[in-house]
Amino acid sequence: MEKNVPRTDYTALKARIASGAVTLDAVMSELPIPWQEIRSLNNRTKRPKVTGKPPRRTFFHVEFMTTTGLFEDRHAEKDGDWIISSKHGLMAPFREPIPIYEQREEGKPPVRKGAVIVISQDPSSEWDTEFWRQGGRLDQVYQRAKKGESPEQLRIAYRRQIIRRLGWALAGALTIANVAIVAAKYL
Repeated sequence: MEKNVPRTDYTALKARIASGAVTLDAVMSELPIPWQEIRSLNNRTKRPKVTGKPPRRTFFHVEFMTTTGLFEDRHAEKDGDWIISSKHGLMAPFREPIPIYEQREEGKPPVRKGAVIVISQDPSSEWDTEFWRQGGRLDQVYQRAKKGESPEQLRIAYRRQIIRRLGWALAGALTIANVAIVAAKYL
């Protein structure tokens, strides 16, 4: 608030609802999408058909410099416009990696060692705006999962599809082998 960063914390909206001046139905469209959908939880919904190959997973070397210390994750995954560290439970907007160079011998040019994404901003700061605002990260994740387009849903469905195909291929091969054995026996 000191930096005048706009945040959608819904405090004013909650105060309007608590005052009784407005009905919940009147302000429902101003709430985050998952909160709007709570009223329809008991309604029967059609399960989304998950099709298509899942997107390739992209991993990066990330260093989070927070007020509690330095956290390094060499296997942080990019998900849309965000980089997620499952190892430390941290998330931040994606930035392009910075190349790292190593000086091996004096007088020789430095050799490129790799690349790293440095997140020097505390995760509890302005990113909350992008995470919580309407249409932000939370709403995007919910909408993808509802449509069956979440990367994890696509990976699970793709694995099941491959297992199903292998099962049918194995069943077909066994049938052919059985027919060949029976034919050899009677011929």
